[in-house]
Amino acid sequence: MNKSLLLSFLFLMFLPFSVSSADTNNQVQTITTQNVSGKIILITMSRACHCTLLKCDTMRERVRDVLTNSRFARVPIEEVDYSTQQATAEKYFQQYQLSFMPVLIAVDRSGKECFKCSTDLVIDELIKALDKILEDEKSQEAEHGDKL
Repeated sequence: MNKSLLLSFLFLMFLPFSVSSADTNNQVQTITTQNVSGKIILITMSRACHCTLLKCDTMRERVRDVLTNSRFARVPIEEVDYSTQQATAEKYFQQYQLSFMPVLIAVDRSGKECFKCSTDLVIDELIKALDKILEDEKSQEAEHGDKL
């Protein structure tokens, strides 16, 4: 069965019983302070069953806690709400072969996946991926003589 079709089915299955998250926003949120070519992509849902909303909120909070660390403050996070940005979410689902929500993907400057997590977020692994993104940036700076 096609993953997009399966996702659409699961989404529609939860729709009649959905509740809204307190953090609803009808647009893709991108938080960035400076230009870093790698990024974190977090795909969540604002309309889902209670347990899925709880997982989305927990992952969002844990990722933001890690990104508040001064060495990672420059890494942007793009949050995509599947409930309101389905086309964008499905593009990422196909591109990175995703199947569950919430899901977090760390990508480098070329868009290559460095880290993917769709259940319990392992902070140490996320930190390693973020370090790799920043390391790649420093390598690019050295090659091009640029400064962030």
